[in-house]
Amino acid sequence: MKYFGAVYLGNIDAYNTQELRAYDDPYQALLKANDEWNADPEKQIARLLIVLRKSEESDEIIIEDKAYFQFTDSDACKAFVENKSKIKWSTSDRQEWNGNAKMM
Repeated sequence: MKYFGAVYLGNIDAYNTQELRAYDDPYQALLKANDEWNADPEKQIARLLIVLRKSEESDEIIIEDKAYFQFTDSDACKAFVENKSKIKWSTSDRQEWNGNAKMM
């Protein structure tokens, strides 16, 4: 499997994995999404991030699963990664949120 991290854009197919860096570990992809959020000083709301899981068996852009994250701040995201907290994967019909914030 390959994993891609990004700032949350909604539960839509707006994520182009060819424009995102691939990781072998979902936690590294989550840290990349967190860094992307940190790079935009205009954002003042709870951070919403996503990690995409894609099978390596196909060159097509087929996203197997998505994991949604809400954190109150960057440190909360880093703690989630350091603790290797369990990631709940979602389907397109049902979003399950990970993290310490519960706005969604």
